[in-house]
Amino acid sequence: MQASRIRKRASLYLAVPFLCALLGSAAAFAQAGAHDSQEENERRLARQNVRYQFDPTPERQLRRQMREAGESGKASQVVALHVRLIELMQKRLGAINLDVATEQNTLAEYLFDLEPRDERNLRLAEQYVRRSLAAREKLLPPESPLVAESVDNLAVLLKHGKRYSEAEALSRRALAIREKTLGPAHFDLSINLGNLAALLEAAGRPEDAEPYMRRALVIRESLPNIDPADLASRIGNHAKLLSELGRYAESAAQYRKALALIEPDGKPANSPPVILLDNFAAVLYAMGRYAEAEPLQRRALQARERAFGPNPNISRE
Repeated sequence: MQASRIRKRASLYLAVPFLCALLGSAAAFAQAGAHDSQEENERRLARQNVRYQFDPTPERQLRRQMREAGESGKASQVVALHVRLIELMQKRLGAINLDVATEQNTLAEYLFDLEPRDERNLRLAEQYVRRSLAAREKLLPPESPLVAESVDNLAVLLKHGKRYSEAEALSRRALAIREKTLGPAHFDLSINLGNLAALLEAAGRPEDAEPYMRRALVIRESLPNIDPADLASRIGNHAKLLSELGRYAESAAQYRKALALIEPDGKPANSPPVILLDNFAAVLYAMGRYAEAEPLQRRALQARERAFGPNPNISRE
């Protein structure tokens, strides 16, 4: 919802594996996870009922239909099929079950990511993430990373409903769990920090949001295989927040860092991010550094015209 934290799930329906596992005993499960982390063990636990049983034919058919609907871009059909799948799983496994909770959480994430967002989908997503959270809270330890996942997802949904007080309490709860169980430099922790920062900013508290956004960036910058374009976008968001706080020198430094990620050899990119260039120029203008700002603004204008044609109505974001 990564904005937000909830991650893009549309691709889930493009390739869903249907495996029939033959290892059904609890002993085999325990042995398989003996040397894994707590998080890995819990994720395996959350899938064991399905993995260690033959997938019933109606559920298997629904999964195939979901995949086909996803490939065809039929979002409403995907949702209807997924709801039916959850109903069948509840009849087979019971309402309070980790496999059911995982499907509920996944459906909530898919609903959240549908564009354009509408109130009906957000309300339905909230219902399913609350059910997922209730099951996980009952079946797992209170400091489980899976509990934190559902708590953080619910916080993101409430934020989009402008229920900031409720959302903040949940986001901080998820953050406390992840800080204790995942360590200081985990990807999921960076997502939680970013979500809390976005929540505080949306609630009109940019000064409170900035430290969390900075921490999220420090973690992401330390991780391997991070997409430079994505990281540059996030650094640009941090730079924009700093500029809104009047911290122009820090903002300019962050914009420069973001631009260096996109143009590592120092040569102008063919398709530079217009918002990044435009906002960087605005900060330099605010600092009185006009000679540096003008070339950036010209590049932003040229990139915008290449993409959209001349359009004086497109304003700086």
